[in-house]
Amino acid sequence: MTLDFSGQNLRGRSFKGRKDLVGANFSYADIRGADFTNALLVEANFSQTQAGREPGWAIILLGISLLLSALSGLASAFVGVITGTALTRQDPIHVLAGVVVLITLAVFITVSIRQGLVIAIGVLVAVGVTAAAALGAAGAGSVVISALTAAAVAIAIAMVASAAGAGAGAGSAVVVAGAAAAASGMSVAIDSSGTTAEVGSVSAAVAVAVAMAAAGLSASVSWKALAGEKKYMFLRRLTNSFAAIGGSNFRGADLTDADFTQATLESTNFRRANLTRTCWFQAKKLSFACVGRTYLENEQVRQLVVIGEGEKQNFDNLSLRGINLRGANLVEASFVGADLSDANLQSANLSRAKLMQAHLDGADLTGAHLAGAWIEDWGITSETKFDKVQYEYVFKRLGKKRRPRPEPPQ
Repeated sequence: MTLDFSGQNLRGRSFKGRKDLVGANFSYADIRGADFTNALLVEANFSQTQAGREPGWAIILLGISLLLSALSGLASAFVGVITGTALTRQDPIHVLAGVVVLITLAVFITVSIRQGLVIAIGVLVAVGVTAAAALGAAGAGSVVISALTAAAVAIAIAMVASAAGAGAGAGSAVVVAGAAAAASGMSVAIDSSGTTAEVGSVSAAVAVAVAMAAAGLSASVSWKALAGEKKYMFLRRLTNSFAAIGGSNFRGADLTDADFTQATLESTNFRRANLTRTCWFQAKKLSFACVGRTYLENEQVRQLVVIGEGEKQNFDNLSLRGINLRGANLVEASFVGADLSDANLQSANLSRAKLMQAHLDGADLTGAHLAGAWIEDWGITSETKFDKVQYEYVFKRLGKKRRPRPEPPQ
């Protein structure tokens, strides 16, 4: 007999490791903060459930982000002291070192936005080492290394702070906090260094500029990551990991054939979960769930499983193993070389779809429409289900010069 939790308030409840939840009914339940770690939830019904964080966790995450912003601002303050001191010295070499620091940071921010953080970090290291070596003989190399190291620390902490702030829904607060922390941190840094008023004003300006740049860059990059830009994917994982703290936890759970139709899944942890044929139709806020390295990591795929609309879209060479596309509109979609093993394609409309070299071991195409589909070298096995497949003709080869001859599938 399956268990029935439908409509119940299950906030914070622990189902960790339970093996008696096969086919359990959680529909319309409030499972915010519930722990399903390593639970056996095959064919469980989570339709219309409210998942995510319990009330109060957003405040905790905001507090963490503001604390990290303060640390980032303090690091920015030291950048200001080092660079400001160099810029106000009479020695042209030290002035040049200060200018090099500012130019390098400007280039780093520009490259980060246009090319991604990995390339930008490479540029920062290359320029820093080269400048330090060139100015080392004059005794100003340490200025460049110290300032850029402090700036790198400030930006790194600001990135983490922004991820935590985005997870708490307060990313803009991080930018303001970073600037405020830099301004307050300046007084501590200047007092401890004993600098003059002239140096202090220059240092303060540099520190606030660095803090604003670090906080602004981190906020911009984190929101671009949430929008699905591939070059910021690692930050997206970080942001969603923060957002999932205190949320519903399905880490390591077996969700094979589970149903999340119209469930609200913000701040829910699905890392290392078995999502084979899991149904996500019309699920809400799935983009803000922590999905690890599953097929849900791809923004295009995530939209596909939620709305079931993939007409004329390109999914070539993607790993879609175990995806649930039951009843989806995939007319003229391209799955060349894609892994569709164990996928649920029941009643899917694959008319004129390109399935060349697609892997379909264990896939279920019961009732699927394959009229005009291209099936050259597709990877079907004895485990592929073709019951009641609807087709008039398929193309075994993708012709280049002449229209291919239509043939029935074998």
